[in-house]
Amino acid sequence: MRHFEKKCRILERTGYSMAFFRVFLPCPLFSAMRISPLLSLLFLFSALSAWGGTYVNSTPKELQDKLAAAVESAAKEFNFAIRGVARRRLQKSTRPYDKLFLELDGERVTFERNGSDRLAGVLGGEAVEWLGNQVTFRRRDTDGALVQTFTAEDGVRTNVYRFEEDGKVLHLDITVKSPKLKSPLVYTLQYRLQE
Repeated sequence: MRHFEKKCRILERTGYSMAFFRVFLPCPLFSAMRISPLLSLLFLFSALSAWGGTYVNSTPKELQDKLAAAVESAAKEFNFAIRGVARRRLQKSTRPYDKLFLELDGERVTFERNGSDRLAGVLGGEAVEWLGNQVTFRRRDTDGALVQTFTAEDGVRTNVYRFEEDGKVLHLDITVKSPKLKSPLVYTLQYRLQE
């Protein structure tokens, strides 16, 4: 039973990422229960529906360099006369959060950046107004990652939160689309669970 409890703690931290499918489906408990995998999933989702934590920016230099290169590439798409202004705006809009807080309690998601600007929404629910953006939350079907979408007049930003199996490392994949950009701006940041 100790093995099962350890895996449950991992599942709680990861928010039901692919760790669930790799770790729990072969678990002897499910074989002993003699119920379908779908019923097993429903049992675990209802039993372990709350998780949350504060994550601190730990983006390695390699990913920081890729972000800088992506910003520079996007800035070069603009006319020379406005390229400097565009570069500064892109740098400002892509600046990583120092800290972010995520909490999932059932279908309710709470998000906070740098200790302020708290936002609460519902998975698959209607958009919520937040700092001039319409924000939605959903789960990605392919791997269970949490997807947060910000929609504003000047474009759309999508944050995809992927957790490592132990729940201590969070990868944040960001895609920015705008009519002003010829191609989407795509980059990844990394965060570590604050102990």
